[in-house]
Formats: sequence, structure tokens, C-alpha cells
Amino acid sequence: MTFTPLLRFTLSDQILNQLRDAIANGQYLAGDSLPSERELVVLFGASRVAVREALVALQAQGLIERSHGKPARVAPPFQAAKMNAEVLFLPDHPSEINVQDVKQARLLLEVEMVRLAAQSSTTADAERLRDALEANRKAISDSASFLTTDMAMHSLIASISGNALFVAMSRDMLGWLARFQTDAVHIEGSVMLSHREHVRIIDLIIARDPDGAAKAMVEHLSRSHLAYGRLHSLQAPPTENTKLIRGHK
Repeated sequence: MTFTPLLRFTLSDQILNQLRDAIANGQYLAGDSLPSERELVVLFGASRVAVREALVALQAQGLIERSHGKPARVAPPFQAAKMNAEVLFLPDHPSEINVQDVKQARLLLEVEMVRLAAQSSTTADAERLRDALEANRKAISDSASFLTTDMAMHSLIASISGNALFVAMSRDMLGWLARFQTDAVHIEGSVMLSHREHVRIIDLIIARDPDGAAKAMVEHLSRSHLAYGRLHSLQAPPTENTKLIRGHK
């Protein structure tokens, strides 16, 4: 049996671990303020240097937000995910098979995202969704801007779902796919059709209709993927997973 030397934890490491555990177990929720540096010094019986080092590490991990002269605040759940450089490792020079694989994975991911978003959408979320939809409408005459607002809308749905990993995965997939499907945006009539589909999806999320929103998202992404496939002469048959999603009630 091979053993490894024991690690010696510094005071700042111990403070870091306790604060991280307190956030993980819900003692401090998103938006809550942590005790001030002075209070933490007293609570832990440690130096201000050790406390400050622990807070810097928490901030680097995306778990807290800090501003001068104010107590640290717990970051939104998706902030920690955004701090990661990358969640998915996707090729810089993909084949069409790579693109189809990501599209299939995105379909499964976004259907669950929109279902969760419709279940938990609040009045404030509805306002944000309407703003994103209006930005998308205003960008109809500019295909590049339309694609940007399209991605922003899907990212917003991911954040409303409340799942930090969904946010990070959606970000990586959308950013990667945007590099290879910009030509599909230029297909005549596709922008107006996409916007109408966006309107339906957003309306169903705001109406808190998970099944309806999921069905609308399947139709939207399936139509978009089919348009891309035709443009690139792809004849990929529908997958069993896609059939199952379409048949979900």
C-alpha cells in the first residue's frame, strides 16, 4: 500500500473550508452578507491576514463577491459556474459529427432547462425575459446582433432554471455552436420564424407551463437544427432521444 504525506492546513485554509461549508449547507444563501472581516477575526480567533486570505480564495472560486468597505456577499449560484474557464472541452476544428453531437446534447439540456425555468419563474424573471425578447425583436434586421440576442435569451433561461451546471454547459455549447452555424441565420425567413418561436417559448415560461415550454423548445431547436442540416446537406435521422422528448406529455 502506498501512503502520501499528510497535508498541513494553514489557518486560512481552515477558515476557507468552514466558510465554504457554511455556504454549501445553506447557512448563507445567495445575496446574504458574510460577517465582516473584523467579526470573522473574532469568530475564528485568527489574524486579519488569515481571514483576508480565506476571503480572497472564496472570491477566486466564484463563491462570494467583495467590494471595498462592505462585507462579502454570497454570489448567485451561477456565478461560481461562470468563474470556471470551461466545463466542456470541445474541439477547435470540429467535424460535422461533432456539431451534430453537440446539437443533440443541447436539445436534451435545453428542454430540461426550460422546464425548470417555467416551474420557478418569478415576476422579476418575467420582466427580464420580456426585455430579452424585445432586444431579440429589435435585432431582427441585423443577423449578427440577432444571433447575439438569441444566445443571451437562451443563457437567461439557463440562469432562471437555477442549476449552476446547466448555466455553464449552456454557455459553452452556445458559444461553440455560434462559431459554426452563423450561415444558418442568413436563410431567408429564418430570423422572423426564430423570433416567433422565441415569443412562444417565453410566453409559456411566464405562464408557468413546463410541458408547453418544453414542447415549444423541442420544436424550436429541431426546426433550427433541420435548417442547418439542409444547408450543409446533412441527412442525419432523428435520434431515439429526440423521439422520446417529442412524445413527452
